[in-house]
Amino acid sequence: MGSKIEIVKLVQPLPILRQGYISCAVEAARSCINHNVEADQIGILVSTAIYRDHHLVEPALSSLILGKVMQNPLLKKGSPHGQLQKVITFDLNNGACGLIQAIQLVDTYIQNGNVKRGMIITGDSTYNKRNNNNYPFSDGAAAIILSKGVKNMGFSGFQTDSYLQFKDDFTGICQYRNRKLYLNINEKDQFLEHAVTCVMSSMEKFLEKEKISISDIDFVFSTQNPDGLISQIREKTNLGNKVIQLDSKINRFHTAAPLAALDKLIKSSQYGLAKNILFLAVGSGITVSLALYKQ
Repeated sequence: MGSKIEIVKLVQPLPILRQGYISCAVEAARSCINHNVEADQIGILVSTAIYRDHHLVEPALSSLILGKVMQNPLLKKGSPHGQLQKVITFDLNNGACGLIQAIQLVDTYIQNGNVKRGMIITGDSTYNKRNNNNYPFSDGAAAIILSKGVKNMGFSGFQTDSYLQFKDDFTGICQYRNRKLYLNINEKDQFLEHAVTCVMSSMEKFLEKEKISISDIDFVFSTQNPDGLISQIREKTNLGNKVIQLDSKINRFHTAAPLAALDKLIKSSQYGLAKNILFLAVGSGITVSLALYKQ
């Protein structure tokens, strides 16, 4: 069986501070490690953020995050954070679907015995909202740690599909003008309709491949964009409230939305009763990624 979820942590910036993705990601990573995790067993760290501080591309944000986690001067000598000495770090960029693809990649490392634990961090921020056009997403980050599961428990299947006929439905372009960076996001009116169509097509193929019925799914942790996506999936799958809708304070998370939904459910009594959980992401491309988690 595939890797199991050990811990997930969600961080939102404090209203009085200007915290970007890296700051929130570092806090989320530290919170995960503080949860009785043997940090020296973490062998891989992947960041899947898309909209990043200062629109930074290089160096890899994963390396910057790891360095800040290890070098916190407020940590006591011998802190577990300082044990992150030999960790593979890199960024994985594939829009909203990057999170699930990173989970698949880390799961492969764990199942092959290359590492004992892996961490994935995701989230978004904007450097200057005044320079952004149609940017709807909330700042914040989430981190998750995976380790080897036991029989009949953990991630058991993954799938990613691209529907290139809809590649222009949701686009983002970063431009440099007058010594400033400007981010322009364009979401066409038909993006919702096409996204739902792609999700339903991918979900049907995925569930058939995994030999599981839609009625056997206990919860769906999904991206929330575009507006109306969750209500449409609820209606077309007849899963209703099993498809988790984030509340108004965090429903604008983009890449971190599935982990925000997971965090929300873990805090309730329902999570422990779930047997089959579907992770779902849909974004530009149009690309759809799915993962089945059993517990």
